[in-house]
Amino acid sequence: MKKEKFFNVLLFLLIFLVILSNILTQTLWSLDEIWNFNFARNVSNGLLPYRDFNMLQMPLLPLIAGIIIKLTINELIVMRILAAILCTGIFYIIYKVFYALNIKKELCICFTFLIAILFKDIFCYDYNYATLLVVLIIILHEIKIIKERNYSLYCDILIGFLAGLTVTLKQTTGILICFISLISRLLYVKNKEQLKTYLRCSAYRIIGMMIPILLLLIYLLYNNIFNDFINYTIKGATEFSNFSSYKNLIKFNATGLFAILVPISLIYFSYKLIIKEKNYKMYFLLIYGLALFIIVFPISDTVHFLIGSIPIIMLIYTEVYNACKIIFNKINKFKKIILCLSYFISSFIIIYMFIYSGNNFYKYYNNKNNFSILNHYHYITMDKTFEKQIVKIDEFILNSKKDVKIIDASAAIYMIPLDKYNKDYDMLLKGNIGSNGEEKIIKDILNNNRIYLVLNKKYKINWQTPLNIIEYVRKNKEKIGNVEIYDIYE
Repeated sequence: MKKEKFFNVLLFLLIFLVILSNILTQTLWSLDEIWNFNFARNVSNGLLPYRDFNMLQMPLLPLIAGIIIKLTINELIVMRILAAILCTGIFYIIYKVFYALNIKKELCICFTFLIAILFKDIFCYDYNYATLLVVLIIILHEIKIIKERNYSLYCDILIGFLAGLTVTLKQTTGILICFISLISRLLYVKNKEQLKTYLRCSAYRIIGMMIPILLLLIYLLYNNIFNDFINYTIKGATEFSNFSSYKNLIKFNATGLFAILVPISLIYFSYKLIIKEKNYKMYFLLIYGLALFIIVFPISDTVHFLIGSIPIIMLIYTEVYNACKIIFNKINKFKKIILCLSYFISSFIIIYMFIYSGNNFYKYYNNKNNFSILNHYHYITMDKTFEKQIVKIDEFILNSKKDVKIIDASAAIYMIPLDKYNKDYDMLLKGNIGSNGEEKIIKDILNNNRIYLVLNKKYKINWQTPLNIIEYVRKNKEKIGNVEIYDIYE
């Protein structure tokens, strides 16, 4: 038992070092990272979500990050460490779920590694990642309850609490996960006695769900931001028109392959695990995987697809393992060869992880001359040309006699070093600026004498930017010059 605990701690630390080393070597490029840091920075500065800064998502994750930044240092590097902790939790729980499905430890490591490499360049502190982590923990507990036949009040309240927690991370996914956690046991009901047990378990789960949801409601009412919350997360979300087609995922790479396999597998496993075999342990991966798959839409890019597809990808690996196990169990010679091979591959992966993380930390340290000198971006590797661009634009903003707003999705990158925040303008995205958002911003531009920076036409505008606002500025304001990549309008 002590050896098992020691191995688990070692594995967790190793995964953490690999992910952290990977994140640290990345240059400043991700707008998602900037937006999430800006949320946390605003919280640490005493601003309230929805009333003081615009946000479509639920408030739990920014509140956690904001408190940690307040207690440590107000730097982006803190968010990267938090991202490493969050993603480490995800891949460690993936390993534990595979192990709970009676897959050999060596192969659990191999399967977890094969999933992790899909995320190599997209680790992030984000509400979708946090939702995935919570759902994986729920799946692990559901499997353990069935495996150990440990039906208890505590387990059901805990699962209910975790399901309710997902609502405080992302409203749409969270509501569906709560629903799934309530109906998941229906498959077991075969008589009146089991129906009573199911209803009792559901009641306990509802009690668990209400704890985080009521705490969220109390937080909103206490701070008098409930109406602002409704405006941005519900009314504003109805104007969310961003869309990326699922067919764009189908490419000649690993993600493209899974983009084909996952929908097919959803149909196959729905028939096999619900109608045909009723494999209860694998069933939880399927049913919660169905709920999580909603993340893939309407923005079907690599990040959303991989996060939303993890339980189904795990099902695919488990099914392949079970099929191979049946075949190799019949041929003892092959069984021994596969066993030796799995030991070799898992050992190789662990050694590779040590070397990979060590090399990344060495690369990060040797690249310290490229660390940013900008406020809040210290310890972050930054392209010097891009850094000079930020400096020049920030100097223009500081030297301007009028208030300056940047009409671009990347506005926050320039405002963060200045310790400035412009509600709505610093995250000017479709569906993220509240009810009648575009009309509200245009009216604000009409009624205020400011300077506006609009991306020059030779540069590609972020696909989530409201083009109506940009066109309004170009047609109704006078162009007086340019600074770096932006045209200046007054």
